[in-house]
Amino acid sequence: MKILYLSCHSILEYDEVKLLLEMGHDVFSHGAYMNPENQGDGLRPAIPNLNQDKKILEIALRTNKDHLTEEMVEPFDTVIVMSLPHWISNNWEVLKKKRVILRTIGQNSYVTEKAIAPFRKKGLQIIRYSAKEMTIPGYAGEDAIIRFYKEADVYGGWIGNIMRVINLTQSMKNRGRECNYAFYRRAMQNLPHTLFGPHNETIGEPWAKGALSFDQMLEAFRRHRAYFYLGTYPTSYTLNFIEAWMTGIPLVALGPERGNDPQLLGHALYEGPDLISHGKDGFYSDDPLELEQIFSDLLNDHDYAKAVSLEGRKKAIEIFGKEAVWSVWNNFLK
Repeated sequence: MKILYLSCHSILEYDEVKLLLEMGHDVFSHGAYMNPENQGDGLRPAIPNLNQDKKILEIALRTNKDHLTEEMVEPFDTVIVMSLPHWISNNWEVLKKKRVILRTIGQNSYVTEKAIAPFRKKGLQIIRYSAKEMTIPGYAGEDAIIRFYKEADVYGGWIGNIMRVINLTQSMKNRGRECNYAFYRRAMQNLPHTLFGPHNETIGEPWAKGALSFDQMLEAFRRHRAYFYLGTYPTSYTLNFIEAWMTGIPLVALGPERGNDPQLLGHALYEGPDLISHGKDGFYSDDPLELEQIFSDLLNDHDYAKAVSLEGRKKAIEIFGKEAVWSVWNNFLK
C-alpha cells in the first residue's frame, strides 16, 4: 500500500512510520522525517530503510500541509492524517478520492469531534488511540482503536540506583495548568526529585533540567528510582507514560480526579487509573500526602521497588507492546 503520512508530532511519527515500513508498506512521511538525509529533530534516531521518493520529496518541499495539491496526493492509495482536523477540512477536495484516515493522538475534545463529524459521513475513517475518547460529547465514532506502542527490547534494564523521583515534561511551568505544575511542586516539596524536558532549565531551580537525547532519556529511566506521571491535558496517556512504564521504573501517576481536565466538562479522558493495578504494577493518587508516602516507600526499599518494576514492565508490554499493536494495524489496513 502507498501511504502518505501527515505528521505533527515527531516522536509518534518515528514510531508509526517505522512500523508501517516494517509491515511492508510504501510510506512517504511528510513531517520531521521528510528528508531521509536529515531525519527527525534529534528527539529520536533515524528511521532505518527510510527511502523517500525523490520526486515526491521535491513536491513535498514546496507543499504546505495546510493546503495540499493534487500533485502531492495523487501517487498514494491512503492518506493518514495525524490529529489535526484542518488538514482534512482544508484539503478534502484533493483527499476525497483516496482512503483518508484520521489518527488521533490525545488532543480531541468536543470542538474537534464537531469538526470531523461531517467528513466521517463522507468516508473519513478514524483510528482512536484510546477508548476513553468515547466519553467526548459529540463523539464522531471510530473504525479502530490502536494504541501507541514501544519496542520492549529498546526499553528495559531498570536499575534504580539514583535515589530520586523524576519526571520528563516539555515546558512544564510554561504549560502549568495543562501539566499540573503547581501540584507537582506541592507533591515533590519533601522529596528528592528532578524534572527533565526542553525549556525547564529556565525555571531557575536546581532540580529543573533541560532536554535529554534519546540515549540520555533511556539512561534516566533506567537509573532513577521512581517516575511521577502527571500527563498533559486533555490526553488519556502520553508516550512518556509508556516509555517509563516499559523501562520498568516504578510508575506513580495522578488519580482520576486530577488527571482529567476540569475545564472540559463531560470529558472523562484520562486513562492512567484504568491501566494501573494500584500497588501491584504501579500507583495513582490525587492526594499529595499519599503520593509522598508512596514515593518514600519506593525510595527506601529497593526490593519493593524492584517488585513493582517487574510487574509494571510486564503490564506495559502486554498493553503497549509492538506485537499487539502490529496485529491491529495490519488487520485494519487490510
